[in-house]
Amino acid sequence: MRRKVFFALIILTAVYLFYLLFYSNFFKINKINVAGQIDGLKIEEITVKINQVMVDNRTWPFTGDNYFSLKTSRLEQALNQTNALASFKADKKFPRTLNIQIEERLGRLLWVSSEQFYVLEADGLISGSLALELAASSTLPVIYDLSNAPVAPGETRVNNKQLTLIMEAWLNLKNYDLPQIELDYFKVDSAQANYAKIVTSKGFEIHVNYSTGFDAQINKLKKSLASGKIDLNNIHYINLRIANQVIYK
Repeated sequence: MRRKVFFALIILTAVYLFYLLFYSNFFKINKINVAGQIDGLKIEEITVKINQVMVDNRTWPFTGDNYFSLKTSRLEQALNQTNALASFKADKKFPRTLNIQIEERLGRLLWVSSEQFYVLEADGLISGSLALELAASSTLPVIYDLSNAPVAPGETRVNNKQLTLIMEAWLNLKNYDLPQIELDYFKVDSAQANYAKIVTSKGFEIHVNYSTGFDAQINKLKKSLASGKIDLNNIHYINLRIANQVIYK
């Protein structure tokens, strides 16, 4: 009889501990801290999404909002799929707190074709579409595809050399101390073109290619500007693609 009572106590204790650890409110995530912000993302909407993800990712018999059963890696994966521009990092703090850090995803650009915005990865792959409101608030470099070719996310690739040229222009043009020239966005004739068009804030374009070298082309432009040959207030474009020449109209 004593053995049965002892066994029953063990079972009850195990059930109680299981309930305490995985079902009681003591270990239920009830505080969510969100740090960082990306334009176009609202903290309230993010919190709602986090709670929904925790509900959707429950693994029977465990709840999705329990400190011990919540998998932060799974939560991060689900959140990262909701927004192409934001990167989410999740961290649990004992016993009921969830911390979320939001950062802008680096090494990405915006590709525009047929008035639709897409996310362009650093490796040249167009990975997904992007809502207009998020694209409008993004600080990522924008590339307009003048061919308006159909885009298949996950399949369409951009010429890597073209992409490297664009990133070099985006990051370094301001370091050349060119008066009255401020980069606004880019144009390309196609995803496989061997040159790019830098559109300035004044509206005129600077055409560069990747075969000659960005540095050599911009220094060539700098010399022409220093000589006073080009009036930047009365031109449509400057073509630097031809060796030893600066062509403008």
